[in-house]
Amino acid sequence: MPSSKPTSSLQKNQGGISETPGNQDEESHSGNNIALSEQPKHQATPISVTSKHPQPVTDNKQEIVDTAQELDWLEHFHRHSQLLMALVEPNTFKVQYANDYFAQLTGVITRKANLAEQDIRLTDLLADSQTQAIESLYRQHLLILILRDIYHLEVQGKRLLEQPVIVSVKSPLYPEPRLIEFTFRSQQLQVKRRHSQENKLVDWDLEQLLVKEGSARLIDLSQLPVWTQQLRLEDYQLSGSLLLEGSDVTERETIRQLIELLIEQKSILQADKFFQINQHLRSLFRATNTLVLRAEDELMRLFIAPESHDTSPLELKSTAYSIDSLSSSHFLQAADSNQVRNVSDLSQDCRTGCERSLKDKGVRSLLLIPLVVKATNSSYETGQLAGVVGIMSGHPHHFDELDCQHARELMPAFTAALRQAIQRHFSHIHPAVEWRFLQEAERRSWGLPAEPIIFTNVYPLYGISDIRGSSNERNRAIQTDLLVQFNLALTIVEAVEKHQGSAFCQQLRLDLLDYIEKLKTGIKVEAEVTAQKILREQLEVYLDYFATCGAEAQKAVEAYRQSCNNSQGSVYVAREQYDQKIGQINSLLKETWEQWQVRMQKIIPHYCDIECTDGLDHM
Repeated sequence: MPSSKPTSSLQKNQGGISETPGNQDEESHSGNNIALSEQPKHQATPISVTSKHPQPVTDNKQEIVDTAQELDWLEHFHRHSQLLMALVEPNTFKVQYANDYFAQLTGVITRKANLAEQDIRLTDLLADSQTQAIESLYRQHLLILILRDIYHLEVQGKRLLEQPVIVSVKSPLYPEPRLIEFTFRSQQLQVKRRHSQENKLVDWDLEQLLVKEGSARLIDLSQLPVWTQQLRLEDYQLSGSLLLEGSDVTERETIRQLIELLIEQKSILQADKFFQINQHLRSLFRATNTLVLRAEDELMRLFIAPESHDTSPLELKSTAYSIDSLSSSHFLQAADSNQVRNVSDLSQDCRTGCERSLKDKGVRSLLLIPLVVKATNSSYETGQLAGVVGIMSGHPHHFDELDCQHARELMPAFTAALRQAIQRHFSHIHPAVEWRFLQEAERRSWGLPAEPIIFTNVYPLYGISDIRGSSNERNRAIQTDLLVQFNLALTIVEAVEKHQGSAFCQQLRLDLLDYIEKLKTGIKVEAEVTAQKILREQLEVYLDYFATCGAEAQKAVEAYRQSCNNSQGSVYVAREQYDQKIGQINSLLKETWEQWQVRMQKIIPHYCDIECTDGLDHM
């Protein structure tokens, strides 16, 4: 019976699915298979929609309504599905069709021109040259098709064809590449050999692929990866289109990578590892930064990742807060409830000095993950607080329930990581001798009497790495600071002497001038302590009185006190610069030493102790 076929624009315009009305009198009544498009031979196989429960067609109007409903569903699927779907050309991976989600995520334009004419290839959309994974999966599909169509061998259990591959895809919607899990659907492909007499699988000894299992001969799946590498794609001709399905698994994979990173032996409070964790957390939660609050007896020590997110810092800086000062904070409230806490707007609910300092740094939202270590011999839910992890954002109401769910997934791994960091900080047992303690613990678990833990044949080795000229530089820094401080003291005495002359001030002025001359000629090891003692006993005890001797003297006393207002109680500018430089050099030395220690421990397990002064002393 003659029939007219409604034309679909699914593969012509890539802008949606449209229906071209046909002659109603020429509708096909031969079953419920309704062709949606009539396409040239070189294009993909026409899409057909088959009714789940075939019914005889008795009304032309009812058939048109059913067809329109089917087209509506296809239109809805094309525009709103959260699966990435595309038809790609075999071998070249040229994209012939893509649904809206695929186009939006990858930035492919499907409205202005036929997608098949744009010469966009799947490999062009991948980040960091990850084409090898896609090609390897494609070769597996091709090998199965060759065995099916040319050698008529069926693979038992085609789970290999359903195996996905995860690749990074560049997306204009996100600042970083997305992780997409792709799968090929190759059932509609047909394969033929281009040259019937050349490059047969027989040349590969096809018998190696077959294994006997009872009376049947099955394909040995363990051999397939080897055979896929020997395939020559140019020897085979494929017809049909390859369906590509994908899903965005960025969040799932980021959580998995975070958990793997957290359960490593390295402490999360080491600068380089903290930097990596911060990078993953910022990506997962779209956050600006991360903090860790570690519990230490009556203190809570706050670690915050540095502002620069491009390079790993040499060391982490911390700030200590008493637990009493945090008693009403969101941190301890999260710890008391042992639940993830979402602080939607910190500026509206800022209770402690710690939280106010975070607000001053631009933090508006906080997602807090309490880390409570439960006692193994207790059935109670309560435990000891190990710390709190905070994820920060500069926007209020930034975190939602999905973020809270991700945070709950990370709680066990974070708790184990911080507990390990605390144990390493307080009671670290070196891996070189840990086996003996584990052995003794096992003995005692059997009820055997305790034995002393003794290590024989121990050979200590000592070494030192000194910074050349560091002692001279420190002496120069001490000399500079002392000269500044003694000149400030001299200014005070001269101002007091000008206000009221006295023999005491005259003598003190002469003493200071004499000591300044000695400092200019150079200093000895004990000069730092001796000079500070002179100033304390001969000048600083009279500062309150000197401040009453006129405006000039008062101004000089304030300048002296301001210069000495630090933890050292003295002028400490040049020495602070020296300490910072030495600290940076020591950090680099220690980092280099630890990198080589990893290799050395694999060769000879040993105990190593390092002490940092103006260099490294190691044993």
